[in-house]
Amino acid sequence: SSGWPQEMALGGLFNATNPANPFRDFTVVYVKYCTSDGWAGQRMNTTGGGLADFPNGWAFQGKKVVDAVFDQLVADQGLDVRSSSLLLSGCSAGAQGVLVNCDYVHDYLSSSYGAPLKYGCLADAGWLMDVTPVNPQNQHLSQNVAAGQALWNGQFDASCSQAYNATSQWRCFFGEYLVRQFVSQPMFVHAAQYDLFQLPFNGVSSFPPTDPQQKAWLTSFISNFRSTISDVSP
Repeated sequence: SSGWPQEMALGGLFNATNPANPFRDFTVVYVKYCTSDGWAGQRMNTTGGGLADFPNGWAFQGKKVVDAVFDQLVADQGLDVRSSSLLLSGCSAGAQGVLVNCDYVHDYLSSSYGAPLKYGCLADAGWLMDVTPVNPQNQHLSQNVAAGQALWNGQFDASCSQAYNATSQWRCFFGEYLVRQFVSQPMFVHAAQYDLFQLPFNGVSSFPPTDPQQKAWLTSFISNFRSTISDVSP
């Protein structure tokens, strides 16, 4: 972080001069993504934990970073949670963090400082799909997430984690399983059906695809995408 600029020019929700931005009068806290665990990890590289073989002394503490951000805002910046309207938002990996921490942050703040006056969550570009790739022999995104969850010791939404056994808790990183069934706080989801992360991961080599097999796969993907997100309550 020592190389980061002191000032950043950000648009969208951060644009305080745009009259169309409903959050233009909000105090904004921008947290850089530095934990590589979808803001869900809780694992230290300690010999006592049997993790001495982690290369370069890796540790994943995204969950504790979430706690620390709000603790510091209260202690050092004067955040009065009970009189505040709070929006927890994130994009891409940050959106994954919003999905798995939406209810958690509300509960953490309520138990530590009192319930926020208003609270909601915005997940932008983080709606992962559990689908079979173009080539079924290739690694599935769910396998990739499951391996990550095991590496990070990911701490997901509590009600979702309790619903699945240890080998299936990766589902709590996918909106189609998590948001529709387990998230109780207001959640706004923004996602592109032509997700340029998920398409190449699943074997779509160009966009728009020219290969007939890839075209057929994309048609099915879009149909499934719309189905999983269509009944998410606004």
